[in-house]
Amino acid sequence: MQVLTFVIAQGLGAAASRVGVPGAGIVIPMLGTAVFAVSVGVAPAPAWVRFLILVLMGAAIGSQIDRQSLRSLRRILAGATLAAVAIILLGILSTLLLRALDLAPHGDMLATSPGALSAMTAAALESDFDAPTVAVFHITRILIIVLSIPLLVRSMQRARRTKSAPGDPWAVAETVIRGPRVPTEPVGHQTFHHGVRASLHDRTRRLALFLLPTAGAAVFAGIGITVGGPLPIVVNAFFGAGLVALLAPSCTGLPKGAGLFVQSGLAWLIGSMITQDTLATLGQTIMAAVLSSSVLILGGLAIALGLRRLRLSVDGDVLATSPGALEVLTVVGAENGASVVDIGLFHLVRLLIVMLTLPALLLLTQ
Repeated sequence: MQVLTFVIAQGLGAAASRVGVPGAGIVIPMLGTAVFAVSVGVAPAPAWVRFLILVLMGAAIGSQIDRQSLRSLRRILAGATLAAVAIILLGILSTLLLRALDLAPHGDMLATSPGALSAMTAAALESDFDAPTVAVFHITRILIIVLSIPLLVRSMQRARRTKSAPGDPWAVAETVIRGPRVPTEPVGHQTFHHGVRASLHDRTRRLALFLLPTAGAAVFAGIGITVGGPLPIVVNAFFGAGLVALLAPSCTGLPKGAGLFVQSGLAWLIGSMITQDTLATLGQTIMAAVLSSSVLILGGLAIALGLRRLRLSVDGDVLATSPGALEVLTVVGAENGASVVDIGLFHLVRLLIVMLTLPALLLLTQ
């Protein structure tokens, strides 16, 4: 049954990607998988399948890293750090709000943390907190972020039109130098081309080269699990693939079709987490989960506006400052021509700071 739902998710993703609705390639497969998981009783994906998908997602993002990305990190570090600290403080404030309303779950600081679902759920298990409720809070936030993608995209596009108004020298220069870009894949800035159809030989070569950063992603993710590191699998995989891409520039980029495959696989993974027990737990905590998620999501939008006023924003800023769903929002950013590297680096800085503050969150939760 798991294989059947995976195939269905891939088919839904391929069909939804033709519609052109922002985020449809992940929303539709995720909802379709969730319906099957709840109605038919599909078991959650095995640990090795989850590991494989997260490694592939980390490889898909990390394989885009090059020396220009490192220069970009220096450029955006101040804005990314400011956004991360602000969104983490908002998570703590949302916990205090839930406590004041007597809605806080056991393990509330972990539940309202802006991201790192797997790490926060694992920390809840290790500390004897209510891990299922912590997971429900994070899943609710991810679902709301995914469903709000059309609004986020419209906000991003309005900002881009303002930035690239007629006569803007920067926009004119970019068009002259780079030419019109055609988005071909949902993940990765390297998958933009100038309308030239790749030959079968080029596609095969690109796929073979992609195996190297994927291997690096798997090695780093495996090391992280072995040593019990605090970073999520996808982040360790990102580092591994990024290191290979930096050392072997010919491996930078993503083969045609791989992005959509990984995207739909991620949607299937999230959808398969939805069970009858999840729905029952969600029914008991839905008000607190939605309230906390709304505070973080609206806070992310406010942070994006604040960074614009401080001239620290990036293209696709509302996606970059969103409290979570790194994999999903880098996909959406690439679909809409934003810099997937900038968006990914913003989320990476946030995840790193979340991990570094995890001991303090555990202390505040007790």
